[in-house]
Amino acid sequence: MTLVAVLLALLLEHFVDAVRDWRRLDWFDRYSAAVWNVLEGRPFRDGPGGVALVVGGVTLAVWLVWALLDAAGWLLGFPFAVLVLVYTFGPGDLNQDVEAYLDAARRGDAAAARQAAAAILEAEPPADPAQMAVAVHRAIFVQLHRRLLGVLFWFLVLGPVGAALYRAACLARAGGMALGRGYGEAAAWLAQILDWPGTRLEVAAFALAGSFVDTVSRVRSLETWLTREGDALVADAGAGALEPETAGVEEEWEAVAGALALARRAFLVWLAVIALLTIAGWVS
Repeated sequence: MTLVAVLLALLLEHFVDAVRDWRRLDWFDRYSAAVWNVLEGRPFRDGPGGVALVVGGVTLAVWLVWALLDAAGWLLGFPFAVLVLVYTFGPGDLNQDVEAYLDAARRGDAAAARQAAAAILEAEPPADPAQMAVAVHRAIFVQLHRRLLGVLFWFLVLGPVGAALYRAACLARAGGMALGRGYGEAAAWLAQILDWPGTRLEVAAFALAGSFVDTVSRVRSLETWLTREGDALVADAGAGALEPETAGVEEEWEAVAGALALARRAFLVWLAVIALLTIAGWVS
């Protein structure tokens, strides 16, 4: 049923544009601020304790609903799991964001290119077009994990509870510093822990879907593979899987297109592995 849930969620994500309109996550910042205010005066709120309450509250709520629906039968539990998976993807479509950036950049629409690049980078992009393209190129591999692969990994491990846990941790990391330094650092730490297994598997997918030798050369050593921060690891490994370094803005645009193609192939590798695990009976 896990494979069926994943495939159904992906079909909804790809073909039903209304999904992205339905997926509103701005409530999380309001919820986090409300919990933060309730904990005023508590010494543990600006640290792991505050993060645990915020992220744990969302995760617990999803677990309770899923447990009740699943106990009533798969006709209720299964649709709920699919809806949670769809909701925790994204929030935006990586293919659409990258294609919008490339279209605007090639047309010479600097404002639209910057807007699309900002959506991919989750930050203000560099002013220089070539540097912007390099940043987008690397960010594609990070966003592949944050928007899809990280969610899928934890869905496979813990079902909809895992998908909710991962998305809540990512949202806490994104807005954590606005609440407090200790809270922000703890949220980043939690997200990095949840990113660790998925990013390592993503690097393996790059090696299979791209240049194996060049991917491995970017990882450099087992210690690097084990200890390096996930975003930097997948960005370097993904760039290595595409083999040659490029220079010049038009060449960098082609590198961005190549990075998107590699991300698609790596995603297909993941789906193939999930299918094989399902056939083998290791994933129910």
